[in-house]
Amino acid sequence: MPSNCAVYNCGHHSKRDKEISFFRFPAIIKHQGEETKVLSEERRRLWINNVSRDADDLTEEKLESTRVCSHHFISGKNNI
Repeated sequence: MPSNCAVYNCGHHSKRDKEISFFRFPAIIKHQGEETKVLSEERRRLWINNVSRDADDLTEEKLESTRVCSHHFISGKNNI
């Protein structure tokens, strides 16, 4: 499914911009212990803060299909 980059004021689109990679928001890992769950929740929260979008705007359903383009990563890759 084609998607727009979730970062505020970014106009990259996966259908049009083939040379750009698009990354999913980190999943919350619930079955590997409490520490892993807390770390994955924090990682997701940081991603939401860094895309300059209101957390209320990005519901769990929206986060499943929302992507961030490679232009917003220092190396152009998701190195998490």
